[in-house]
Amino acid sequence: MNRVSIGRHCCAQSTHLESFRGLIADEMLEEVRTLARELKGVRICNINSTAAGGGVAELLNREIPLLRALGVEADWWIIRGEEQFFTETKGFHNALQGGAVEPADVIPTSGR
Repeated sequence: MNRVSIGRHCCAQSTHLESFRGLIADEMLEEVRTLARELKGVRICNINSTAAGGGVAELLNREIPLLRALGVEADWWIIRGEEQFFTETKGFHNALQGGAVEPADVIPTSGR
């Protein structure tokens, strides 16, 4: 696996919680600070298959710097795999989101 280097947003205004004042209630800002303090000492490791393109990459590109600014140890790793690996994980993804998936779609019954 390769670690994603996030540098261009680390000092951006979006990484400072105060930038959200006026967009969300003050109580919510304080709740985020409280939750971040409760995560002190916990490491959050995000793993996905791409550092660019797709919703997960777009979210993590902004989320990781904000978490770090809040004092949460967070990083992001890219997993590599063959086409069959991603076919199977896509089946799990679809099933977790309520899609109808046959067991044969997730785990082939032959060839193993």
